[in-house]
This record gives sequence, C-alpha cells and structure tokens, in this order.
Amino acid sequence: MDSHVGLDYIVDNPDYCVKLASALETACPSVKKQVVELLSALCVYSQDGRQRAIDTLHIYQERRSERYRLRVVVDELQKATAEDYQTALLAFINCLVISTPVLKDRIRIRNEFIGLKLLPILNELRKSHAPDVRVQLNAFDDQRETDEELTNHGPPGIDLSSHVDVFYAILGQVADTPQEIPFLSILQHLLRLDSKDAASDLAWDTAETLVHRATLLESREDATKLLRSPSLQVIGKRNIWSLVANEHQNSPMADLDWAEMEGLFCQQVPPMVPPSTCFSSCGIGTDVERRRREPTEIALLDGKRSLNVNIFLKQFRSSNEDIIQLIKDGGHDDIGAEKLRGLLKILPEVDELEMLKSFDGDKSKLGNAEKFFLQLIQVPNYKLRIECMLLKEEFAANMSYLEPSINSMILAGEDLMTNKPLQEVLYMVLVAGNFLNSGGYAGNAAGVKLSSLQKLTEIRANKPGMNLIHYVALQAERKRKDLLNFAKDMTTLEAATKYDNYIFFSFNNYNTCRKIIY
Repeated sequence: MDSHVGLDYIVDNPDYCVKLASALETACPSVKKQVVELLSALCVYSQDGRQRAIDTLHIYQERRSERYRLRVVVDELQKATAEDYQTALLAFINCLVISTPVLKDRIRIRNEFIGLKLLPILNELRKSHAPDVRVQLNAFDDQRETDEELTNHGPPGIDLSSHVDVFYAILGQVADTPQEIPFLSILQHLLRLDSKDAASDLAWDTAETLVHRATLLESREDATKLLRSPSLQVIGKRNIWSLVANEHQNSPMADLDWAEMEGLFCQQVPPMVPPSTCFSSCGIGTDVERRRREPTEIALLDGKRSLNVNIFLKQFRSSNEDIIQLIKDGGHDDIGAEKLRGLLKILPEVDELEMLKSFDGDKSKLGNAEKFFLQLIQVPNYKLRIECMLLKEEFAANMSYLEPSINSMILAGEDLMTNKPLQEVLYMVLVAGNFLNSGGYAGNAAGVKLSSLQKLTEIRANKPGMNLIHYVALQAERKRKDLLNFAKDMTTLEAATKYDNYIFFSFNNYNTCRKIIY
C-alpha cells in the first residue's frame, strides 16, 4: 500500500476508511502500527489522502462512541512500549499537523492533541534514547515554534500559548476599569459549563467564534448585527413589503449566513498613511526611511508556496546543501520514498524557474525556499534524478507485490486452459450463437471472442427476465449438472482480476521511466 496505486485506491474509495477503522480496533500492535503508518502516508500524499485519514478517525470515534476523534492516537501513544510503534504514532501526529495547509487549522488540530494531555506524554518520551523517537519529538517542537512565531502578534513578554500568561495579561488590562465586571461575568458563565458533558464542546466552539467576531466590532451597529438578525419590519401603511414581511415571520429563509456576507461585502479600510513631516517633504531623512522600510528578506515565491516548501524542508533536519548533495549522490536510502514523493510535488514550475534564473539581485537576501530552488536547478536533470531515486527506492516493494500478481495471473490462465467444464459451456454458447446467426455472415463461427461473452446478456428472449446466458445455463444443467460448477475449480481467477490494473500501471510506469533514462 506504500505505492502510488495503493494510495490512489484509498483516496478514490472512501469505503476503505471503514476497513482501516476496523483494523485500529484490533489488539495486535503490529497491525495497528501498519495502519498508523498508512494513515501517515495518506497525509503526506495529498490533501484528499489527509481527509481519508481524518475520516478514518471519525469512523473509529463513532464506532467506539468516543467523545474526541484524536483520543485513539493519544491513548495508543500513552500505552505503547515498543519504540517503533511510538515512532509511528509520533510520525502520524506530525504528518497530520504539518499536512494541514491553513495556519489556523494547523494550530487548532495541534491544540486538540494538547487538550488530550499530549504534552505530558511527550515529556515522558523525551527520556527515551531512541533516535527515531527524538527526531519526531524535535519535528513536533520545531513546527510548533514556527507556527507560534507566525501568530505571535500579542503584547511583548506574553506567551500566547500559556493559559496563565494570557489570563493575567487580560486581568491586568481590565483591572480597575469598567470592563472588569463583564470580564468576571464571562468567566462565571464559562465556569458553569461541565467539561464532562459532550454539549460543552459545542458551547466552547460557539463562544470562541462569537468572541472572535466581537474583537472585530467597531460600532454599536456592528454589535447589534452580531447579537440578532436584521429586522424584516417595514415602517408605513399597508404595502407589498409589509405583506411579504407578515407572510415570512419566523421563516427559515430569513436566517442567512451573516458571517459569510460580512466577509464578502464588508467595507475595506484603506491602510493608514503616516503624515509626512517637513523633513521628509524637504528630502531630509528619506534615506533613513527607505532603509527602514527595505525588507530584510526578498520573497520571489508566493507566500503560501514558500511556506509549503519550508515546511517540507524542515522534515530533513539538515541544511539545503546536504539535501542537494544527497540528490547528486542518489542517496535514496537516506531520503526515503515519502520525502522523495513530497520533493517531486514541490519542484519549481516553469514560471518560477524563469523568475529564479532572471533574478540578478543579492541572493543572500532571498528566503530559504528561493535559495533551495536556486541550488536545486543547478543540478543537471534534477527532476529525472529524483524520479529515478524514487523508482529505485520503491522497486523492491513494488516487485514483492508484483511477483505474486504475475503468478496469480499465470495460475488463473492455466486454470482456464485446463478447465473442461468451462470448455463445454463455451462450446454450448458457440453452438447457440451459430444457430441464432444461421444464414448470416456470423452463422458458422469457429469460436467466440472474450469481449463477445459480455454481450450474451443483451440477447433477450421473448420470456421476461430470460436471456441467452440463462438459456445456456438451463441447457447445461439438463445435460450435466456438474458443468455449472466450473467456477469452483478456478480458485485464483478472482485474485488475478484484482491485480490486472496494477500490473498494467506498473509496467507502463517502468517503461516510461526507461524511455526517459535511455
């Protein structure tokens, strides 16, 4: 399942998530480890794959009547004693967090883990001397620090990830002011929420959304819109709008998505331009202002694109030069299949290549993603190198899967060639077809094409629900009942049909790569 075909199959078949959730319920740690590793691979593979991993957790949550979807991951990590299973669980947590593209959602899912007491478990695991465990712990800490730096817009000296620091900071702001009474009332209302009650989760989420909107209020009218929906009453005498309002009292059609409407149609406030002083108008001090405004880092790539590249590069925990050297040396063992697939996804596009090659400024001021791309495009045939490294890395696993597939098809072919009852049934089909086609160009056929066998059901009889294949089956049963048992002798046929597409795709993939290389 670590190949493209296996992952694509899971992505295209949401029902497979039910099987993965069932496998998580087993008591065998090795099976759970394989499922967790597969979920990690899905997260890294694509956003659809990440959604399949989350769907699996949701299905497990519903089956076990769990309150939180991520509870199973934290509980398994707490109970795990084997280092390889601990590493797999930590890797899944990191993949689930890092593969979340939106910063706000990434912080939310990390906070879900933290709310389930993940940090004390991580602190216990820090005592471990296993190198793989420590690598995953460092990756979790690094990504958390990076996200906190991107969101750290609070007052200086306050740790926004600390509940105590934020609480005392707010208390210090509202103390001895009229705002301390509403603040105390808010705390009293929140204190009434029972954390053991599942409904409290909905209350906390709603409170977070409303408080966030409240921080954006600028006038009393905005507060009125937040607290209640617009009125449909029309002042005046009897008119068409009054009739419409009366007919639609308490109508659900009046409850629109006000938050979305505000986001789409709110008035954009122009940025405040500082007033120019006499010094700047006279040309004095302009050099100082220009130096102050000059960015310390030049960004050629889109912000989201640059962030995705930097997040991916953090997985290597090494410098850009070391990564480039691994690509030059063909070190597929040191990189691994997952990282090679991820590397192929972040390769620069054609327009980005032109932009990077045409840049003639100070390259030392470029961002980390731009510097990596500049070093990468200096490697001859870098994309072909990475594709070959991935092919070599996956070759052993693919061949171990491909060999039994080919054997199954060979055995299925032998079964078809030696199955006498099947040959008798096919002969009866040929005789029946020649009889129906007698007098025509196909009335004296020597055999039947395999593609024509599928059309037998289209030849319908005058009797409802009867077609040619039914007739042949009835005739075979009358002559020899054992003829209809031919399917029991072909035990490998069903397995061979499952491998057909995989073998076809694998050979096409290998032939394509071989043509590119040679």
